[in-house]
Amino acid sequence: MFAICMEIKMDTFGTAIKRIVNILDAGKTNALKELELTGTQLDVLLLLRERGEGLTTQKDVCDYFGIKHTSAIGILKNLEGKKLIYREVNTENAKYKNIFLTEKGRERIALSDKQRLHVDSIIYRGMSEEEIRELLRLLQLGYQNLEQELSKGSR
Repeated sequence: MFAICMEIKMDTFGTAIKRIVNILDAGKTNALKELELTGTQLDVLLLLRERGEGLTTQKDVCDYFGIKHTSAIGILKNLEGKKLIYREVNTENAKYKNIFLTEKGRERIALSDKQRLHVDSIIYRGMSEEEIRELLRLLQLGYQNLEQELSKGSR
């Protein structure tokens, strides 16, 4: 293994990942401009889709993202102002408000999905299905190795 590392510069992997992240970040910035959303606003819309219609409350948003109630209210008001969500008082507990996607909110998510699939198709260009599966497997393995190593340091 060490001989392989000597043949390939030690920082090759990290440098390659950093360059990819920089390009993806620039693309994400452009995509978010097209969607007229911030990254956090898109994340909230995706959470709502993932959890199902009306099954998410403002408190859930706070807990999921680890943010204060006032921050969540600001994000949700902005999304409401853009007509991407609406809120209704929870029928079982009036101190909570359930959050729902509007049709316009669902359309933004669909456009975001289309953008992500386009980026994936660019990344995978020239790769066979087997190579794509292997790339994803190796990236997952690298991620798990890093996560395991970093968790050792926090013990």
